[in-house]
Amino acid sequence: MLYTIPDYYKDFSCIAKACEDTCCAGWQIVIDEKSKKRYAKAALGPDKKIARKLRQCVNWREGVFRQDTEKRCAFLKEDNLCRLYQMAGKDSLCKTCKMYPRHVEEFEGVREISLSLSCPEVARIILGKKEPVHFLNYEKPGEE
Repeated sequence: MLYTIPDYYKDFSCIAKACEDTCCAGWQIVIDEKSKKRYAKAALGPDKKIARKLRQCVNWREGVFRQDTEKRCAFLKEDNLCRLYQMAGKDSLCKTCKMYPRHVEEFEGVREISLSLSCPEVARIILGKKEPVHFLNYEKPGEE
């Protein structure tokens, strides 16, 4: 498979609570099936604090995180940090939360990996570039 990424891709790192916005508000965060099963198991597990919070914060039927009246994720704290991440670590995040603002498109043996301009830190990196963007290509044998 051929991979294509912009040269600025590795410059990105989430700035978390230093960000002037949050990616955890204003849209429903969809939970992938694998994570949903993990959450369901943890919601019945021995860690009562995490179990209770998962039961409160996941809309199981819709497969999304619940939101408050301001459309903020139920796990999002006032300081814009994720309570689930803080309680259970980065491996507890669903695919959507792990990936954003990274974006992957795949077609005919090519996987294009990019960053979304809807993230303020990505926008700062891209719009602050003085040189033209270059795309890096590399090949990994086989399919993934």
